[in-house]
This record gives sequence, structure tokens and C-alpha cells, in this order.
Amino acid sequence: MELEPSSRSSCAKAEAQVVVSAAPRVILARVSAGRGPSSLTQGQLEHHILQWLQHDTYWDKLVEIALDKMKPILLDELCTKGMEVETKHEAGGFTGRSSPGCKRCNKRDMSSPLPAMRVSAWVSCFLRLNHDWLVQLTKDVRMALRKLPKEKLHDNGRHFFNTCFSDTALTYGVLQVMKQSDRYDPEHFDGGASLLHGGLTIFGSRHLECKVSTSADSEKAWEVFPQRPGSFYIGNLCATWHRVQHFQEQAGDVEMFRPRCGAAEDVHVVVMLRTDVFRALQSRATKSRPKPVEVFDIVNEVVASALSSQPLSSPDLASCLEEHFEIVQRFPLSQTGTGNLGRQFGRQ
Repeated sequence: MELEPSSRSSCAKAEAQVVVSAAPRVILARVSAGRGPSSLTQGQLEHHILQWLQHDTYWDKLVEIALDKMKPILLDELCTKGMEVETKHEAGGFTGRSSPGCKRCNKRDMSSPLPAMRVSAWVSCFLRLNHDWLVQLTKDVRMALRKLPKEKLHDNGRHFFNTCFSDTALTYGVLQVMKQSDRYDPEHFDGGASLLHGGLTIFGSRHLECKVSTSADSEKAWEVFPQRPGSFYIGNLCATWHRVQHFQEQAGDVEMFRPRCGAAEDVHVVVMLRTDVFRALQSRATKSRPKPVEVFDIVNEVVASALSSQPLSSPDLASCLEEHFEIVQRFPLSQTGTGNLGRQFGRQ
């Protein structure tokens, strides 16, 4: 939907933008991964919800900042910080109506609202719609952990008895702007905050690749899951050795994003969502399992089982619009720098 007649899509371009919605379904079910069983569900947002998310005016500001920060850097700095420095920019915050108990994730300050408020609204509606699933998951985790002696729980284990996944799940949001090129991000395990990890693609396409065993006797192989605008997955990526493949796409591709600031290149925009658990070890690309290991093994098993057997649901646009209105009222726009978020698809 475009308001200016001179920029309306042709029939061919509009046809290329059609995305068939799909409810979340299990695409990995308790497969053997590097740190225990792993499950993954993936769905596709309805097209009008995707359009609404894409029309958040914040993306222009974010991409303009990102492209400025991703300018070519000195070779010695590139060697020190790695390839991701010049191809990716991140901005983060919390997704709910209040800040999480732990204000940092992956060494990033998460004490402010996620500036992409439409994404926050969608996440809040997703969590509300799946509230019963999250409460049941909390009960199952607590029941499983009661098998351990109390002295083996430590802070990370006791945390599951003091909180509910309905309050901690997907509370951290990180917005990623990435230059397009043919490349792989480094292979890695995620930290404990990815016990429930969500990924939402706003613009661009890529592949999520997980290294798993499809049977007890098989060697581990890469399972490939294509992501395009509107793709949403959730899984326990703290257990899976994985990587992301990026592509050099055709300039002006309808799935890409080009900011109105006049930048000459298209970019990918995705959202990573993590959970307020295992606070003592949340960093990305960790070399060891979250501690205590006994607690992690038990909780990861329960989460993988829940993801593989109990379906999740996606919210509708009406719910997202109502939630967006509430979030904008709660947080002054000056706190997040989002500008006018109510001009298109939203309430005035």
C-alpha cells in the first residue's frame, strides 16, 4: 500500500510481494544437537501485518545511522573486530510495557524500550496469545528442576521458580541492519538467553542453518531454513550449532529496504528476540553451556519438548494496532526517537 500515485507498484512488482501466511509449525522436533535436544518452529506473517511492520517510520532513521557506522574501516581494525563490524549494525531494547529484571543482554544495555514500537506491539501480542503455553512451560520446568537438590540450583536455577516465561520470554529485542553480500556469519552456539530465541525478518532474505543429527546413528548435517520478509521462527538456539548465510541480491529487489535518506544501497533488516534467563551467561557465541550445567540440561530438554509438541499461534492485525496504541501512550516518543508511528496503518 503506497499513498503516492507516482510510486505505486506495477502488477508484476505487487505479485512478487505476495507472501502466503502460514501458522507456526514444527520444522525441527527434538533433534540431537551440540548441547542437547533442539526444536524449532517457523511461520509466516500475514501480508498486511508484514506491511504494517515495514511501514514503521523508524526504519529510515535506523538504516541511516547503520550505513554511517558501517562505512569502510581500517584493515587492522577489521582484523581485530571481525567481518561483522562492516556488514552489521545493531540497536536494542526491551519489547514489553516495562523493562526486564536484568537490564543487560549480550553486554548490551536493554533498559530502554525497543525503538521499533510496532515490532514491540507484535511481540507483546504474540506473548499474550501464547500466555497459557508459556505458563505451562514454566510449570513443566519447575517440576523437572525439583529433581535436583536445592543446593545445585544456584541463582540461575532458582530464577525459574521466581519468574514465569510469560514475563521473561522474548523480552530482549535487537534490531539488525545488514549489508547484502554473499557470506556466512561465523558458526556459533547462542548463550542462555536463547533458551527461547525468536527471529523475525522485516526486509531481505537469508538462510538459517542448524547443524543437527536427524537420527541417533547419523552424522550431524546442516539443515537449511530459508527466511524472507515476514518469516518468524522460535527455538532453543542455545543448544544448536548454527550459522546464517547472506546473499547478494539484485539492486532494488522488492524484499530489500532502501532508506528515504538517499542512501544508494539496499539492506536487510531483521529482529532477534531473546529471553531473560541464565543471566550469569547470556553472551552470544559462548564456548560452554550455561551454568549450572545440570540446570541447563534439564531446562533445555523441557523447552525442546514443548516447542516440538505444543503449537503456537500468531496474532492478528487488530490486536497489534491496539497494543501499539498502548505502547506509544506509555512511552514518550522522545525516549525512543521513533518519530510519528501512527501515520500509516495505525491510530492517530
